[in-house]
Amino acid sequence: VFDQDGPGEVFSLREGDRVLSACAALERVLIHPGGRTRVGFIGSVSTHPDARGRGLATQLLCDAEGVLRERGCEHSLLWADEPDFYARRGYALEGEETDFLLNEVCTDLICGEKSIRPMRQGDEERIHELYTQHSARVERSTEETKRLLACPEMRVLRATHGGEVLSYVCFGRGADLGGV
Repeated sequence: VFDQDGPGEVFSLREGDRVLSACAALERVLIHPGGRTRVGFIGSVSTHPDARGRGLATQLLCDAEGVLRERGCEHSLLWADEPDFYARRGYALEGEETDFLLNEVCTDLICGEKSIRPMRQGDEERIHELYTQHSARVERSTEETKRLLACPEMRVLRATHGGEVLSYVCFGRGADLGGV
């Protein structure tokens, strides 16, 4: 989402050519049972160790939040490693993320007569259709879904019946963020 043609952008504070603090932002529409809400996702907030303690991250967040607000975002959401810092800015912990670690995938479900197999080229549009059936989701195009399904090191399994894709699961999503 942050490549040259992607919808995300990076905000930064600099001294000359040196980046002192930076964050990424992505505007999205959340679809939920109560309707639609335009939000700004903020992430990868960082400040160079030599520049910490000068209020740069706070200034950067103010700048990013202001731009998102001007563009019609009703809320800003972020994933935080240090929630106390963000709590001082008015952010509150909300929701949860559950990760599962599978040591082995049961191969008899993938092979043989069962209807579970790795995603193949051409499955992406049906997977996107299934995604759009979630009552709470980020609004995204088929092309965005295709790019997400192609994240490095991610495996996608899909279940079929009579040749129709009925469900899917993604393993390893986020591996593309290693070292970030």
